[in-house]
Amino acid sequence: MGDVRSAGDLEIDQDLDFQRREWRAQRAGWWAMALVLVLALAGVFGRGPLAHATLESPDGHLRVEYDRFARHGGEADLRIHVAPAAAPDGLARVWLDRAWVEGVNVEDIQPTPQRVIVAGDRMYYEFPVGSTRAASVVRFEFRPDAMLRRELRVGLTDGPTLAATQFIYP
Repeated sequence: MGDVRSAGDLEIDQDLDFQRREWRAQRAGWWAMALVLVLALAGVFGRGPLAHATLESPDGHLRVEYDRFARHGGEADLRIHVAPAAAPDGLARVWLDRAWVEGVNVEDIQPTPQRVIVAGDRMYYEFPVGSTRAASVVRFEFRPDAMLRRELRVGLTDGPTLAATQFIYP
């Protein structure tokens, strides 16, 4: 219980130890809110510089652009760039880890794959590659169905494999 002190005609009940603890808690709360704001601006909760990442194979035949952070049921996309040298016969053969594909609802694939093959723990997609010198881009539009930490593995048949981690918020 606090001390009763007089301030003019008023008797004031105060507990300075409690007041100091309350001020410390308020300062900690302000710092926590500032940290959340900085993380949000950086992209940890969706859009921003930390939200998007790019992986590239050492030989340059495969590049993957993905979202590090996404929301359960929210829109997200995965872009796979395949160099023409990786598809000498005019077909790019890209595979995705089956567990990852089963943890998302794929809404659209552009361009539409000519063939999809499920084999073991991988799903193979075959796409025609243009005759230009620029890389062909395959875009998977999806909505994450699984939550929390997700392992993404992408590769080319008989080519490089890239691995990344995504975090799906509830």
